[in-house]
Amino acid sequence: MNKPTTLPPVEIPAVRTIYIFLHGEKDGNKPNPGLSITGVEQVEDARETVPLPPYPAAIICGTGHRHLETAKFLGLRETRSSILCGVADSSDQLDDNHKIIRLADGLTLPIENWMIPDTEPFLRSLKDNTILIAGRPFMLGLRYEQAKEGMAFKIVISQEDSIPPIEKVEIIPLFSPDGNLPERSELESTLIAEATH
Repeated sequence: MNKPTTLPPVEIPAVRTIYIFLHGEKDGNKPNPGLSITGVEQVEDARETVPLPPYPAAIICGTGHRHLETAKFLGLRETRSSILCGVADSSDQLDDNHKIIRLADGLTLPIENWMIPDTEPFLRSLKDNTILIAGRPFMLGLRYEQAKEGMAFKIVISQEDSIPPIEKVEIIPLFSPDGNLPERSELESTLIAEATH
């Protein structure tokens, strides 16, 4: 009888880098729009400005035409999709306080209940050098309210040796179509506390 083989534990690097490109300006406010001419220019400008990893671990896109077109104009091909990165039918309308997102059919969802509980665990599950093509609600899920269409970010996830272990998520803006880069932002969480939820 053969003994079952066990796989060695997967080691998560102490530091991981995730790149996030927000889709460019949409072509109107219709269901599942593509990019406008301005949106294409925003993405092309980001491509010229932001160095991409030569061998991305994954390229994960939202499910809308604007997400797929953003990947195309960046010269990338998606390896998988995730609704956390954006949905096809979202009108991506946010209220003045960025607390509610309005879907194309008029339904409103609170960001606090919809995006925030899932965005951080999803981000932490990604491999080093993953590229995400997402919409602004993804960044709101990380509590980063300065996000605008066409922006690009580098997310650095680092783990500190401490008891309990602490994981830091640093959000570093790399590109903004208007040239005004907002401040960096940092999230910090205790890994054990996260695991007990």
